[in-house]
Parts: sequence; C-alpha cells; structure tokens
Amino acid sequence: KEFYVNAERRLTNIKQATQYIGRYLARPAIAEYRIINYDGKNVTYWYENKKPKGKREITVNVLEFIGKITQHIHPKGFRVARRYGLYSRVKNKLSIEILKLYNFMRHRNISKLIKKKNTVKKNFKDRLIESFGVNPYICKKCGKDMILWEIWHYKYGLIYNVLDKSNYKRIIYEEIIEKEISLNTTTQKELF
Repeated sequence: KEFYVNAERRLTNIKQATQYIGRYLARPAIAEYRIINYDGKNVTYWYENKKPKGKREITVNVLEFIGKITQHIHPKGFRVARRYGLYSRVKNKLSIEILKLYNFMRHRNISKLIKKKNTVKKNFKDRLIESFGVNPYICKKCGKDMILWEIWHYKYGLIYNVLDKSNYKRIIYEEIIEKEISLNTTTQKELF
C-alpha cells in the first residue's frame, strides 16, 4: 500500500498554521466533491498525489471505501485534539482577545495602543468627552455646568463625595466654590 506523510516545512505565520491545523481537526476524511462516481458496487474518488505531482483517481469496492472512511470515526469516549491548545475552552476567550487585538493592530497605528510614560491619567469627564464627544457635567435641560457632588453605586454604596477629606487632593476646590457662587438658589433647589 502507498503511504505518504505530508511533513510540511516550518510554518511561518499564524494564519498558515491555523489553516493547516484546522484542515485536519474539524473536517471529514474525504470531501464530497472528491467522489467522482458511485455505481452501486464501486466508488471512484480522486486525491492529490505528491510524487509525482497531480491528481490520481482510484476506484474501490463500496465495502472497502466504507472501511477506509470508518477508520476516521473515533471510538466512543475518544478525546479529539481540537479541544486542546487554542481550541480549548479555557484558552478560547484569550485566543479571541488576541485575534481582536491582531485585527485592531492591522487597521490602526500601534503607537495609539502604547501608552507613553509621561501621559497624565484622564478623569471620567475627559475620557467621555474624548470617546463620545459628550460632557457629562453639562445639564441636558438648561445647558449649564453641573457640579459632581456624589457618586453612588447600587452594590457598593457611596463611592465619591465632594466633601470627603480624602477627595480634596483630586478636585480643584476653588473651581467648585466659584461654581457654587455662580448658581442661584432656584437652580440649587432643582438639583436636589
């Protein structure tokens, strides 16, 4: 019997490797389009011959063909290799994130991803303005600046309070005083 080991050369990139591995892990033993003829007794199919190169047609008895196909059916309880490595359930989320990052980097400049050491951390307001073009401290009804007094979370309770002494370092106190003075008493009643 002829037996050919298709020992590919070293795979040079991720796409080539995934195509090569995926070809053998999740596909049937023979593609339906390779079966040329079936006359009730014999099956004729073709395959790629490596030496000499080219297509080779073979006609075999139906029982022999079924025997060759059933060799590729795994016994009950057999662990198939497609659940290991990148295909494992544990690594699946990580591999999806890597592919997303790869696709992102293909279309965008890598310098946008790399943070510089001299960059200043942006606060909530600046991040929202940069991302969505929306200033969260502008009142939707009157269009005036609002003051952030508290942040309350339904699970954790009070997260931020402007009067908390530990927050004095993070806020510019004079700015808040100026905004308080500029608000009239009716606007303050509407806020609360």
